[in-house]
Amino acid sequence: MALSKNLIAPGNYCAEKEVACDAFRCTFDIKNDTIICSDTEVNAVLIGDSITEFFDHNIYYNDYGVILNRGIGGDEAQFIAFRFEADVVQLNPKACIILVGVNNTWVLEDQKDENGCFKAEAVEEVVKTVVDAFESMFAQAKAAGIEMWICSCMPMGDGMPTIEERNKVLQRLNLEYQKLIEKHGGKYIDMWTPFVNDEGKMIPETSRDGVHPNGVGYRVMADTLKPYLEEAFGKR
Repeated sequence: MALSKNLIAPGNYCAEKEVACDAFRCTFDIKNDTIICSDTEVNAVLIGDSITEFFDHNIYYNDYGVILNRGIGGDEAQFIAFRFEADVVQLNPKACIILVGVNNTWVLEDQKDENGCFKAEAVEEVVKTVVDAFESMFAQAKAAGIEMWICSCMPMGDGMPTIEERNKVLQRLNLEYQKLIEKHGGKYIDMWTPFVNDEGKMIPETSRDGVHPNGVGYRVMADTLKPYLEEAFGKR
């Protein structure tokens, strides 16, 4: 497949096993090539896992210039760091809006103690993996003059395994995200509060399965992001 000479196309993350981010590599290479060859000015890139992938952002954000979606179902923080130069930096957006973390916690299902709680050392390894990935992305973004907007993890709800334990880990990641913003600058966007109920779980009416937003949930997500887009880019 012939692509532009200067296009950054990272190839596959892993040759030994199937990794979610590799499934979209060809698609995103072509889309990135189109953006670059058309000299399109990009205001923001949304990047993340399936929550981002399924978000039909064009319904809500047409007033804020060109906003691209580079979400991939099943993606994890370290995979996004691997493709960050290709799917964010070379597109030269003013801001990168990132929402990731849930998929990094699935490995904890196999790391429980006798009480059914996630082992502390396993949790720390997950947190380290995510934070290290974000440090890499912040370094790349800072060098390119791109502002990072980190969306907090949303709570998980009924239908998902080990909800209480997992939500503790997600809240821990959210604290780390706030620290990263305090350290490097950018914006922290709270997606936890508008989705959580009095039981500390995802509001059932906002989700189709306890983790992915439904139509109502995506409206909540859009309404939460809009003030930040309005402030940064105004309306056309």
